[in-house]
Amino acid sequence: MNDMEKKLTQLKQEYDSIQIPEHGREHLRNKINEVNTMNDNKNNSVLRRVAGIAAALALLIALPNTNASLAAALGDLPVVGGFFQVVTLRSYQYDGDNASASIETPEIKTEGESEAAKQVNESVTEYVDAVTDDFKAQLAEYGDAANTDVTVEYEVVTDTEDWLTLRLYTEWVEASGAQFYKYYNIDKTNDKVVQLSDLFQENSDALTLISENIKTQMREQMAANENVSYFIDSDMPEEDFQQVKDDQNYRFDEDGNLIITFDEYEVAPGSMGAVEFTVERSVFESQLK
Repeated sequence: MNDMEKKLTQLKQEYDSIQIPEHGREHLRNKINEVNTMNDNKNNSVLRRVAGIAAALALLIALPNTNASLAAALGDLPVVGGFFQVVTLRSYQYDGDNASASIETPEIKTEGESEAAKQVNESVTEYVDAVTDDFKAQLAEYGDAANTDVTVEYEVVTDTEDWLTLRLYTEWVEASGAQFYKYYNIDKTNDKVVQLSDLFQENSDALTLISENIKTQMREQMAANENVSYFIDSDMPEEDFQQVKDDQNYRFDEDGNLIITFDEYEVAPGSMGAVEFTVERSVFESQLK
């Protein structure tokens, strides 16, 4: 591949990676096709190819300047597909000798109205505010001798045309540490926040199938490694893991398998931290809506 072809390939990749109005997308696609056609025609000069590339690049530059939402998306904001953006609404920082906090509050912004985004934003803000208030209360009571370190950060872990998964991670450290996750899954197409049980048919036994699969994985891991321990098959069965909850934290991996996440101490001792299990799609696929 020569340098010119590499530039064309790069240009196409850049084009495919951004969200632009359909009429602009079609215009740019035509320009790229024109350039490719010129590249295939050995009678055309390099000058004409460069001119075609310049025209396509000019369109790429012009479009953000004529579309406010696109301009923002191509700026410093993390971009989420389907005209969704996840931005930092506010940040709280405290750095003392014996206490510290780094707490971020994310917000989902959309081009139009989205009840799902609104619902998630309200939940996220309520949760992060509660964590922040707890930390401030520790400072008010103990001052910098609180010996408390708190982190709240977020990440977009799934970003497709019709699906968004936002993850909040919280770590609270005092004498010992604790890790907590909160996952928010949005079906963009139907503008709906989707909890785990919503994925499956009415009266489905999917949660039972998923839970039994996780129990099998727990037993296999414990048999393979004496340092691995879960709350299962103990002499206090009422304390053992029974079944995933309707609103259990989850996300999909790139192959459509479910990744189920448990907070620290939820299904295992604190030494295990927060734990995850991958449940193959074949386990629950027949139960999906």
